[in-house]
Amino acid sequence: MARSSVFDRRVHDVSEVVSFVPYAHVRDLGRSTAFYQAVGLTSVESVERTGRTVWALLAAGSAMLMIAQADDLVDPHRQGVLFYLHVTDVVALRNRLTAAGLAPGPLSHPDHMPRGEFRLVDPDGYVLLIGQLSEAIDG
Repeated sequence: MARSSVFDRRVHDVSEVVSFVPYAHVRDLGRSTAFYQAVGLTSVESVERTGRTVWALLAAGSAMLMIAQADDLVDPHRQGVLFYLHVTDVVALRNRLTAAGLAPGPLSHPDHMPRGEFRLVDPDGYVLLIGQLSEAIDG
């Protein structure tokens, strides 16, 4: 029996939230942009001030992330948010990240993600859990 998922739901009511985009402050926007590009996102928009990029929107399909240059130091021990990414091939992405010199954690197969998931920490200490759903999500 197939289980119901919130990811199967389509928005029909105009008063419903239609997008929820994480917005993270980072120490080095260029380094963070390169990190998230290695994960599979593409830089689609950016803002420059006084000759340097201070904000960027990265996306892949319907997934989006905004990052901005932090005014102060970013404390990796105080990042109280976790980003969960669904991918179509968790093993291939983990292999690609390892080949790119990043350090993804071991692949596990918890009950909620039987196709597998792994942990990856970005340059500012934000934790990404990356997992593969049983079926691909249409964007």
